[in-house]
Amino acid sequence: MSNALKSLNENEVQSLTNALPLIAILIGKADNTLDVKELDLAKKITHIRTYNSPEYLQAFYEKVEEQFEPLLAKFNSELPEDAALRGETISGKLAQLNPILAKLHPKAGAFLYRGFVRFAQEIAKASGGFLGFMAVNPEESKWVKLPMINPVEYEDQENGDEEE
Repeated sequence: MSNALKSLNENEVQSLTNALPLIAILIGKADNTLDVKELDLAKKITHIRTYNSPEYLQAFYEKVEEQFEPLLAKFNSELPEDAALRGETISGKLAQLNPILAKLHPKAGAFLYRGFVRFAQEIAKASGGFLGFMAVNPEESKWVKLPMINPVEYEDQENGDEEE
């Protein structure tokens, strides 16, 4: 695993690995249907992050990509069918990322945090709206900013790699 995550134990790394599939379900199934556009986009973004992330996180994102579909299927079958209960359950799981992100170097923590939020926003926009307007439905809007995860701030002026 990358040096960026060396301060974490195996369970903590797995919790971070679980985040993208959980976010995909949280946002994609907020309206009770994870449609093909949302699923395809989630897979595509996960793949893009294997090569379009800082080098110190590429191995992590390779692991995420490898586990994404099996984890998505596992969580999809284990989580409650009721959208409100499912949302609260996933929210609780994602809130457990707060102490994990806090253990990381702020640069890595901030990059992961911003990546999780952007991922949620992209999934929310994937299948809604008309010509890009009103793309986020009311069910998704409750979760799209991932309010259960505390923001991690870091500004790297020299390297400019705060963006994905």
